[in-house]
Amino acid sequence: MTTESTALGHLQAHHGDFANFRDAMINSSAGRFGPIWWGVFDTYVHQASAVVDLGTGPGLLLPMLRERLPDAHITGVEIQPEMLEPAQENAAKAGATLLRANLEQPLPLADGCADLVTCVMVFHELPHPPPLMAEMARLLKPGGRLLLYDWLRRDLRNYLDEDQELTPDTLQHFREHCLFSLDDLEFLAERNGLRVLESVGRRGGRFAILALEKPL
Repeated sequence: MTTESTALGHLQAHHGDFANFRDAMINSSAGRFGPIWWGVFDTYVHQASAVVDLGTGPGLLLPMLRERLPDAHITGVEIQPEMLEPAQENAAKAGATLLRANLEQPLPLADGCADLVTCVMVFHELPHPPPLMAEMARLLKPGGRLLLYDWLRRDLRNYLDEDQELTPDTLQHFREHCLFSLDDLEFLAERNGLRVLESVGRRGGRFAILALEKPL
């Protein structure tokens, strides 16, 4: 079995019907890329000539990045087949490059190729996420910024919706969504040479946006 098929198998087990998940990602995008996200973005990203969006999904962030960074070279990275068709359309709309690649492996991108890396609701998706932090640090130029937006660990009592049944599938999602605390994410970033500029909690501590920098 190839590494790509292993990655796709993990995603399939996590999300089930990927067409439905793709549509849910599209329908919920306004909540992810709302005023708080763009407030952090505008605070810490003043210019960038090269941007990499890891796990771009349906590519909805790519045209938004183009609006703010009209002259940047923008690359979206995705592997899931159902995501690739809308991602290709959004990449074309944004004048961006779409790269099909597995985030569990080193990417075919040069060291220090990006001024900005974005990773939105992707880090927890990997069976073993820590190497991705090292990969994001590798991609950044000195002085480059990483915006990482992901789930945070919380108690099962606060994770489940009211009267939600604790099925094996729900418990697996709980394990993946609640793996890291905010301190854990900051620790992993610092361990890979990144400096924490700010961490912004979202939705009562369910999520956080971390603004990180690779020192000069």
